[in-house]
Amino acid sequence: MQLFCVSSRVPGVDERSLSAVVRKAGDAFPQLARGEPWAVTSSSSEVVVAAFHHPAGMVGPRSYHARKGDVVVAFDGWPVHRFAGWPGHDAAALLANWSELTNVAEGQFSALRVDLDSDDISFVTDAFGIAPLYHASCDGGHLVANSVEVLRLAARLDEPSLLGVSSFAALGWPTGETTLLAGVQALAGGSEYRLSGAGLTRRPYFTPAQVAAGARSSVRFCADEVASELVSLTASAAEGGGPVDCGLTAGRDTRLLLALILASGAGNVRYFTGGREGDGDVEGARQVASAVGIRHELRSVDALDKGDPGGLAKTFVSQTDGLSSLIQIGDLHDQLVAPRTLGLKVTGLGGEIGRCGVRTGPYAANVPLLTCSARVQQELILERARAFRTFMTADARRLVSTHVRAFTTARLSEGWGRRELGEAHYAFDRVPRWGSTGVRRLAAIDDLFSPYCSRIYANYCFSLTPDERYLEAPHYRILTSLSPTLRDVEFSKRWRRQEPARARLLASADLARSLVRRRRRGIPSPAQAAIQPYWVSWFDSNLREHRELCLSVPGSPLWSLLDRAAVERAFAAEQRERARLREGLTRVLTLFWYFHGRHAF
Repeated sequence: MQLFCVSSRVPGVDERSLSAVVRKAGDAFPQLARGEPWAVTSSSSEVVVAAFHHPAGMVGPRSYHARKGDVVVAFDGWPVHRFAGWPGHDAAALLANWSELTNVAEGQFSALRVDLDSDDISFVTDAFGIAPLYHASCDGGHLVANSVEVLRLAARLDEPSLLGVSSFAALGWPTGETTLLAGVQALAGGSEYRLSGAGLTRRPYFTPAQVAAGARSSVRFCADEVASELVSLTASAAEGGGPVDCGLTAGRDTRLLLALILASGAGNVRYFTGGREGDGDVEGARQVASAVGIRHELRSVDALDKGDPGGLAKTFVSQTDGLSSLIQIGDLHDQLVAPRTLGLKVTGLGGEIGRCGVRTGPYAANVPLLTCSARVQQELILERARAFRTFMTADARRLVSTHVRAFTTARLSEGWGRRELGEAHYAFDRVPRWGSTGVRRLAAIDDLFSPYCSRIYANYCFSLTPDERYLEAPHYRILTSLSPTLRDVEFSKRWRRQEPARARLLASADLARSLVRRRRRGIPSPAQAAIQPYWVSWFDSNLREHRELCLSVPGSPLWSLLDRAAVERAFAAEQRERARLREGLTRVLTLFWYFHGRHAF
């Protein structure tokens, strides 16, 4: 991991002050304690770059920054040349090939180029913006960093973002270009940015509009060709020489991920599942591993139970800039032991792009009564927030609704079909903004790579119809090309019959069954309760401390967006009712840890 910040024309900023800010933000990552700082200043002194990365003994094949003459290039994450033309994790290679970066680079990364003679500054974000960049104006100048905390400290920003906080409570992530802080903007993925005296300008290279245009074109993709390119991309990502970890579950995404890795011939891959004995994902992963003869390990999260719960929360929200809900706190178990060398974690992030998204998405795109109007599609996107509205004020709900309607209106103007609005929201809002939190949750020990967050995969999926995506045709066809054995290992939920003409009928029947199950849902059995996710036991075991933190700041500006009375009632509710509200309470708790708790403990 490399934290970096570029200051352009901000009065009073020099190498010493900016380096101190970057170093302070790095305090959240114990693995950076012996890290290596560097900084440069342009000839005019108007531009300052400061950065801080893991110590040389841990970075493995990575070379995080390079300089040739007056030009400096640096990156964070794991850039991947889609055709293995040059090593993306070598800053010298990025410097030499900067002009072609937006054409050939995949992976999850952010990169910068600064000409110290001309003060010309460029930034490139990955296709979906999974490895995020952030921008803030400051005293007439500009700051761009890959850390919200760096900008918070450098620009002295602490006021909550109204839409950012509201959408985090409602959806689980700050939507659009928001963060939790007013004044800090998340830069969109698929773009090259230029920073000059005139401000920040954007030149996109991968956008929802381009995807929609491609889907309407006569170009059609062959599954075998897509499979071959994804295999090449995966091989290029894994060939850096460091350890590669691949998480396995019982689901479709990691099944296809495994097929891509095996076909790529990547070595030094460790397959694992994080969880506990008896988890469905653990048992399903073991079955898959056995079918193809690979070694698989269980990585238990129980070791976290010995830690200080407040300390865990403080570390978690500090590392993720508060952008990831504490329901992901179990991810800290990977960080209990610092690795000798930073690894690469291959994940299935974004795989649902090939399955119409998640939750209501598949139904929204395929149940006839739900595809009748854009307004219905908007409401189905907002359905994700329904269970969490209890804790939101009317103003907060209105902010989120207004944003979702603006998002869908923009997609319609680009040529997206009405049926596909929910899928577009999943691919171009949830994946970038929720997915980007995984980068920081992993950054202390691994970089992240997902072949699904690539242009070839997204363009292929959206070249198909919603009917085909409902049948999970992208996964089925690519697995057929790569490994019929893995395709046919039993899932807990079988493949749907690959008959697109029947997809809408199947979706309608599936929705009806889902609604019936929801009405019949009762108290979890003892067996189910015993294998609940780690965050559930963490939350319940420390209930008194959580309540005290949330309700001990009556003057918090968060209460203009969150309903204090509803939060009090939820904490005081009997166990069954509180369990129903637990995830929403955990989002509220995350916000209070970020804005108040981490500074007080």
